[in-house]
Amino acid sequence: EENEKKLDKSRWSSNLDAFCWMIVDRVYMGAFSQPAGVLKTLEFLLSMLQLANKDGRIEEAAPTGKRFLSMARGSRQLDAYIHAILKNMNRMVLYCFLPSFLITIGEDDLLSCLGLQIEPKKRPSPHSSQEDTGLDICTVLQLLVAHRQIIFCPRNLDTDLNCCLCINLISLLHDQRKNAQNMAVDILKYLLVHRRAALEDLLVSKSNQGPHLDVLHGGFDKLLSKSLSAFFEWYQSSGQVVNKVLEKRAAIIWVQYIAGTVKFPGVRIKGMDSRRKREMGRR
Repeated sequence: EENEKKLDKSRWSSNLDAFCWMIVDRVYMGAFSQPAGVLKTLEFLLSMLQLANKDGRIEEAAPTGKRFLSMARGSRQLDAYIHAILKNMNRMVLYCFLPSFLITIGEDDLLSCLGLQIEPKKRPSPHSSQEDTGLDICTVLQLLVAHRQIIFCPRNLDTDLNCCLCINLISLLHDQRKNAQNMAVDILKYLLVHRRAALEDLLVSKSNQGPHLDVLHGGFDKLLSKSLSAFFEWYQSSGQVVNKVLEKRAAIIWVQYIAGTVKFPGVRIKGMDSRRKREMGRR
């Protein structure tokens, strides 16, 4: 009976692993034309992670670099299918901040603040479903806030995700919607505590050429140590320096990711065609 249970797990876990990659690939290939379908995909992956997070096993798993140390201490390691869900959950969060998706949910002001070009041809269809009504970036932020412990667990170290959130959350500090601004602040505070090393890389510029720029220490740190009004007073006077620091690393990585997603459908279809030809050749 025990062997049957193990066999069953090996079957469904490998199927879930493959399914996660397949469904998120389809999102990136444009199969989900309505924003509601995209958000349901993200919600599905988050729900799978919550189910797998039995007894806090995902939240408490040691980072990859400390894996051997944690094994020596007897800590449980994450199954391969959990890594697949985490990776594809990251891809879905990233997708929700892509310019193409922001356009479909009417986030023109955020795009303008980011300095990203808006393409009118990709604007939402006038025949959007009722589920799409009322969807905006706040819907995405609510999911991030609600699931922050599992999204930012120690094992989920993703440079693309860190850069994407750094760029977009800081832009949302300018947002006129108080709830969007407040949620952006909440997530930034969480990152300051749980992604400290990553933010050191993105918010401190130690260039050999030009001045040393640091908007973390005595800057974004104020979110943890000072009042919100004191932080915004600093931020309003330091906006240009913040932008310069972000342009050194975070913006470069995020723009490269955006460019990669544009090419993804063609690359993916080419790969599928090659695999199909190989299978035909075997027959």
